[in-house]
Amino acid sequence: ENSLLLTKYQDHKITIIKEYSYAKGIRSIAADAKGNVFFASTDVYRFNPRLPDTLMVFHENDTTEKYVFSYNKEIFIGTEGGILQFYENTNPHFIKESKYNNFKGNIQIPLATQVGNDLWLYMINISDNIVSFSGEDGLCILKNTPSGFIKDNKFFKQIKELKPHCFLVDADKVYIGTNDGLISYNLKHNHKD
Repeated sequence: ENSLLLTKYQDHKITIIKEYSYAKGIRSIAADAKGNVFFASTDVYRFNPRLPDTLMVFHENDTTEKYVFSYNKEIFIGTEGGILQFYENTNPHFIKESKYNNFKGNIQIPLATQVGNDLWLYMINISDNIVSFSGEDGLCILKNTPSGFIKDNKFFKQIKELKPHCFLVDADKVYIGTNDGLISYNLKHNHKD
């Protein structure tokens, strides 16, 4: 069955501790500085390891798939409306912060990761409820500068037709798994290998 399982691995055996049958279609996972684990599908779930019987659910306004990621150990989601940041208070919720959303048109963010102090994103322009490929589509970097985040996609225009599925970051490179194979981006040389 398609659900979220809390398991324990010990002595080369996996034991199911709890099943959350209502948490289906999980596509992304991220942890915050407090050790909470967030999962996303069309909803966002927060698992607190100190309270394993409770899985908090955040229903956002749209029913599209969300992508949860962390940036500086804080939780964000990529949505059909841009990037939302998680705020913990008496009423935990997600807020759209303008500093992360300097895009034209209506975009969906199905993939994101932190590389150094920057955010790497995959964006799809969905203005007027039509998926259209424009200057806002494809891979881009939100560079964290002293004056705020600046969008940069100059390098990625040459690989625009590729659809990324995953990012993997190491000390020197970012690997981008795409529909047409693997691309490596050398962080030290700023060009495609």
